[in-house]
Amino acid sequence: MPCDPSIKLRPARVDDLDTVLGWVPDAEVCRRWAGPNVAFPGTPNGVWLEMAASPDNAFALIDGAALVGFGQLLARDYRVVHMARLIVAPRRRGQGLGRRLCEALIETARDDFAARRLTLNVYADNHVAHALYSSLGFRELLRDDAREVILMSRTNA
Repeated sequence: MPCDPSIKLRPARVDDLDTVLGWVPDAEVCRRWAGPNVAFPGTPNGVWLEMAASPDNAFALIDGAALVGFGQLLARDYRVVHMARLIVAPRRRGQGLGRRLCEALIETARDDFAARRLTLNVYADNHVAHALYSSLGFRELLRDDAREVILMSRTNA
């Protein structure tokens, strides 16, 4: 996919969640996207706080002026960063934006966090996301069958 210069990653703002929360139609989708500690329905300010988001760890993928993706980079251990809460606008899925979001976050983790290893969780039934992450060099580390989640990891040299 050619690199479109109009698609960029920038630090997220609280008001970005006005749009992102519109992509989350129900409590189950919210739990799968944001985890059990984020309320549904939520307000942008409340969700921002529940996610411990900040412009340093939350990022918005922008196409021109339109918000098309969101994700977080959470420092875990020394030079280990966890990619979390990845989401692409429903009407824009299948256009390579998930890949662009992940690639931009991987680059930001390397450049701004000095990450040597990246981790992420994916639901075992989310075959599209699992295939994307595998194609980006993530490998399965652990399956939590009780939560139906797979922990994946990759080096970030």
